[in-house]
Amino acid sequence: MQIEKGNSPCSDRTLTFQTCMVKCMKNITVIIPIFNNKKYLFRCIDSVLAQSLTNIEIILACDGPESCDIICENYAAKFDRVKLTGHCGSYGKSVNKAIDMANGDYIGIVEADDWVSPKMFETLYNMARKYDVDICKGAFTCCYDDSTKNTVKFSDIPSSVFSISDKPELLSSQPSIWSAIYKKDFLNRFNLRFMENRISYVDSPFQMESFLRASRIAVCNSPMYFYNLANPEQSVKDRTKILDGIITDNYLLQRIDVQSLSQPLYEHLMLAFIRHLVWHYNRFSHYAEHKIFWEAAHAFLLKALIRPYDSTKLSLPRRVFFFLLRHCNSYWKAAAPMAAASILHQAIKRVKKKQR
Repeated sequence: MQIEKGNSPCSDRTLTFQTCMVKCMKNITVIIPIFNNKKYLFRCIDSVLAQSLTNIEIILACDGPESCDIICENYAAKFDRVKLTGHCGSYGKSVNKAIDMANGDYIGIVEADDWVSPKMFETLYNMARKYDVDICKGAFTCCYDDSTKNTVKFSDIPSSVFSISDKPELLSSQPSIWSAIYKKDFLNRFNLRFMENRISYVDSPFQMESFLRASRIAVCNSPMYFYNLANPEQSVKDRTKILDGIITDNYLLQRIDVQSLSQPLYEHLMLAFIRHLVWHYNRFSHYAEHKIFWEAAHAFLLKALIRPYDSTKLSLPRRVFFFLLRHCNSYWKAAAPMAAASILHQAIKRVKKKQR
């Protein structure tokens, strides 16, 4: 039931402190980090307001510009359950402040250019409470302007409850913190927060560390989150951020005890790192970009390789990349073999395509 202005459950001075706290608690706090997303903002916020689970608190973590501030202020003035963080200076600072402000048993994050189906948070919350899990993860749809290109992720995993040791492959899955809810007590217990540097890819270490820390994880394989890949201004498409991905993965290394991981978990941690490094390498097209990236990536890989790692399980292009990055500390030594490997890989793909 929506609470009208002036009728807050805590406005009656006769309520005891304990009763007031109980009435103010929410099932879920949904955090929407916002920076320059005016084009998609109404669709995003309205989709959260339209949730079938009504005991939801919404925190708009807006870092500007003014046009977005005005939209957020109007929503906060209209709905008691909508709160604002004010400008914090980065994605990580904004979300961390919102987590500290949150009154929800569970925390969800929705990116400002995405949207959610009406039953998403009710479904995830009910499953989370039923099985008493630290994380309840949902499937999601990758959305393009051409809907025929849409794909669904996580729907191939049966709905179930487990720990990351049971499904270590989740550790190397696509970072997608926004299609999940996290128990707030769990986040506080392990001081799980976001990097506060003003950089991209801070979601990646948060997802991997939370999976590693969680005692119980649930997956709901119904896709209820819509991940908008049609936004040309996504931070992941910014090629000027050459080292951000290495910085965020290095942050994870500092937060976890790699030596204590089982071998399957270590294998998937390394697979995640290699996938990230390959993805970032392929974002660049100029020699100067590759040179800067390669030297930092080489140092990071050697730091991460503190135990034996079986690279024969990698695909051929990743195996070549891994070998060269491990043994060549400067890009000029690796550039020609990398180019040759890329040409060979494309030729193999063409042959396989003709054979189908």
